[in-house]
Amino acid sequence: MLQKLPVFQQIGKLSALVKVPGLHEALSTPELIECITRLGGRPPSAIQDTQLLLSPPNQGTSTLESLNWHVDIATNSKGPLPGIQAFFLIDDVAPGGGATLALARSHRVDTQGMPTSSRLREVLKTPGDLKRNLDQLGIEIIEMSGRAGDVFLMDMRVLHTPSVNSTKNVRMMATTRFFFDGPSR
Repeated sequence: MLQKLPVFQQIGKLSALVKVPGLHEALSTPELIECITRLGGRPPSAIQDTQLLLSPPNQGTSTLESLNWHVDIATNSKGPLPGIQAFFLIDDVAPGGGATLALARSHRVDTQGMPTSSRLREVLKTPGDLKRNLDQLGIEIIEMSGRAGDVFLMDMRVLHTPSVNSTKNVRMMATTRFFFDGPSR
């Protein structure tokens, strides 16, 4: 049933089926919150409950086409940091294993030396070599793959997407969002 859905919807459906008591407390440690506070220049005003991000195996061939690029908070790139999203690798996630992909520096579009947001969206929709086209804009694709226990922290204005899990293993990640009110110190 899941294989008939788009990749992004497969993750939502599968993740909703699994509940892990104590997951939030185990991952959103005081040390992580202290790190988030330092990065944000102030303590988070709200912390969203941790969500699982599970991708079924064998979703197809790894590709950069037809992915669900999105931001979690659409705000001014020149404004204060609105939030940080943490991505936790619960199990090893191999390259091509369904890791979240992020576009480094995409939250800086429309600022000096960066492409416009409309140009970036155009490149994301254009068929062809996406990696090469993004490189020409000074934007790099970061694949959040690695070993169990790795944590990736991302400005919530960064464009990102789940990717196709082309491996024979379930992709097991989790995410928590930390929100900030007001300007940073």
